[in-house]
Amino acid sequence: SMVEDLCRERDTLMSERAGAANILVEMHNTRTEVLMSFFALRSANEKRRELWASILDESCFACVIPVTPYRSFPASEVQVSKCQRTILGIDGMMADTASLHVLLNSLVDRSRYPNATIKFRYTLVTEEAVVAGNQMMARWVMTTENAAQCGARMEVTKQGMLCCKFNSAHKIIGLELMFDVMALMLQLKQAAGSDTFSVVPNTVQTCQRNFDMPMLMMLADEPYTIVQVNKLWENMSNYQAEQVVGKSSCRILEGEATDPTAVEALINEIRYKRPASAMVVHYKKTGERFRNFFLAFPLSTDSRITHYLMLSTHVEPIATVLPTPKDI
Repeated sequence: SMVEDLCRERDTLMSERAGAANILVEMHNTRTEVLMSFFALRSANEKRRELWASILDESCFACVIPVTPYRSFPASEVQVSKCQRTILGIDGMMADTASLHVLLNSLVDRSRYPNATIKFRYTLVTEEAVVAGNQMMARWVMTTENAAQCGARMEVTKQGMLCCKFNSAHKIIGLELMFDVMALMLQLKQAAGSDTFSVVPNTVQTCQRNFDMPMLMMLADEPYTIVQVNKLWENMSNYQAEQVVGKSSCRILEGEATDPTAVEALINEIRYKRPASAMVVHYKKTGERFRNFFLAFPLSTDSRITHYLMLSTHVEPIATVLPTPKDI
């Protein structure tokens, strides 16, 4: 009968609608998981490229974020007119992630916790996420978990918005992260307990200034020849500039007690032109050992990374135990 036909049609329509709604829910869940994975890789400073490639679209991934003068980034990423920068591709994202870790790890009080690492986590506020087509907007919060235990004055928290675009395979093709840069800079300053804020240099020309810590500039490719050092570096190492500039590699201070694993990890980051930091045992020209915690920042010349800047933020002599003279 006609009534039965109409009932059947209505039932089919209802189940199709329910099916479509379920597919949307499933898709939303999958995409939320992809986004959570992105934040997990970022907070872990993940070095395995294939894990990033499983969630970011290799061919066209781009991420837009505000200009961040308080941490290292390639000069080529900046759109001057827009006060923002565009991170391109998986390698760009891995380098930017390294930069964030170098920044947060600089909050550690190295005199008390020489080898500590700052941990932080992201929370995605999914309850209020707005979804439209292949885009999703949501709020997020990033917070450090152990900065205070590592000697910082307080934990650092930043919150913001994101807009994420997915492809049909649920990989991220575009991401925009928005947050208040000034508010974060203020927090970083308070956490570090410092009055001044230093802008991280990212070009060779912005490095022609005085640094209030030992500074070395070197070529970004092997054998990493030293091109410049300051007076504080000379004092730290007992080498004169003319003895090393253009002649020696940045590895001139390594010696027997230098941990090869720490050096290898640093060199690996430099090979990929990523920012890095390291705590290494170094030797003066006179043979005395010291602990050297330094930051390594890539520097560009005409938008190509050509040099590295090494800044020693914590230098501490290692006492040599002398044999006690026998009682006479």
